[in-house]
Amino acid sequence: MKRLVLVIAILAALTCLAVAQTAWVPITGIDTAASRYKAVEYLPTGVIWIAGGSSPFTGNYGYVSTDNGATWRQFGLPNTSTGSSSSTGISNLSALDANTALVGLNTGEVVRTTNGGVKWDTVYSYTNGWIDGVMFVTSTVAVAYGDDDGTGLMVARSTDAGATWTRSSSIPVTARPWGYYTYGRGMDVYNNTIWLSTYDAGGVNPALVKSTDAGATWTVLECVLPGGATYDYRFHSIGFKDELVGYAICRGLSSTQVEYVIKTTDGGATWSDTISVQNIWPHSMADPAGVIPIRGTDVVIAVGGSGASPYSPRAWRSTDAGTTWTTYELPGWRGFVMNAAFISATKGVAVGTYFAYMFDLPTAVSDPADLPTNFTLGQNYPNPFNPATTIPYSLATTANVELNVFDLLGRHVATLVNAVQGPGRYAVPFDASRLSSGVYVYTLRAGAFTESKQLVILK
Repeated sequence: MKRLVLVIAILAALTCLAVAQTAWVPITGIDTAASRYKAVEYLPTGVIWIAGGSSPFTGNYGYVSTDNGATWRQFGLPNTSTGSSSSTGISNLSALDANTALVGLNTGEVVRTTNGGVKWDTVYSYTNGWIDGVMFVTSTVAVAYGDDDGTGLMVARSTDAGATWTRSSSIPVTARPWGYYTYGRGMDVYNNTIWLSTYDAGGVNPALVKSTDAGATWTVLECVLPGGATYDYRFHSIGFKDELVGYAICRGLSSTQVEYVIKTTDGGATWSDTISVQNIWPHSMADPAGVIPIRGTDVVIAVGGSGASPYSPRAWRSTDAGTTWTTYELPGWRGFVMNAAFISATKGVAVGTYFAYMFDLPTAVSDPADLPTNFTLGQNYPNPFNPATTIPYSLATTANVELNVFDLLGRHVATLVNAVQGPGRYAVPFDASRLSSGVYVYTLRAGAFTESKQLVILK
């Protein structure tokens, strides 16, 4: 009887896989035959940046789209001295808009473009190799970090959108000496809070180096993970929903070093037991590489591959904050998803070895059991912002929906939605580049439901 139950569960899961894969569509217009893409940024304005290298490694390059992936323009990146079949010569990419972006290189350099990738300038360098991560915190503040070069963990900060940098002198000496760069998600930012993942070696617990003031000062959180320091001594990937709730990919549990998801609800100080993204299989059968919580919702998406070589690309989606998951077998017989970025719970981009995909659900909710029971208007994220943000809301039933933005004098400045929409969870991008700094009010009307919240544009 137990065997029969297991077979039924497996068949049910496989049926779910066949239905779920239609949401992922391969991107056309870019090279995928010899690609190893590791960095991706998707802005609410519809701008997408992708960067990586070739296989075998012959250099770094990328693409930028300004129309949600409909068309692409290729750009070159400075070549680096090393690269392998498992990684490219870059750590990650962070962008402000279609023109300005930063990339960390494995030669210890941060490079910057202000013209959409046509030209890249070296804006920071240090002597110990990898930049493990670089990211914009605000439209003017950026942070980069890298391995210990003999004087401690390298953390540098820019307050002029990446043009000039100053190395921080406030990193506690107890910080672990290395960051982990392989999957391009070793750091994350939410408002002014920044997390940098670091590690030492087997037998030593990993640590998060954390700032709550946009990188002006830092503290170290030693993190005890489920497998213990013997095996769990590094974070592969981190992603935070807000200042408290976050997720990570770790390796451990045994000498097989399988990957799994864990969760924090206290800003990274403590972490949960292991979370299986493919519930009927052991951890060794599902190999997540990145995890991305969709801010303003309970949706969490993990990306990676099957748990054995040759890898096949795979993704997992939870709509209940990581408790249960739907598995997506992505088109293609080989490859490994290394990174992903989303502008809402239903729209994103995933990149990796030999492919790049758009994730686009035709409706806000594909599973009727996941329909919301109430009308709600969420807080926009990020907030404050410049120039783009996202406004989430939920509909319990089909309704005529209006989402408008007003200034504090009550003058109408933007209509974001004016349509009949079905029940589900939605996240609408808002580009405020034409508006001046200040406090604005956004109002949702859906049938008899009306609610307003404030947003702050800070330029």
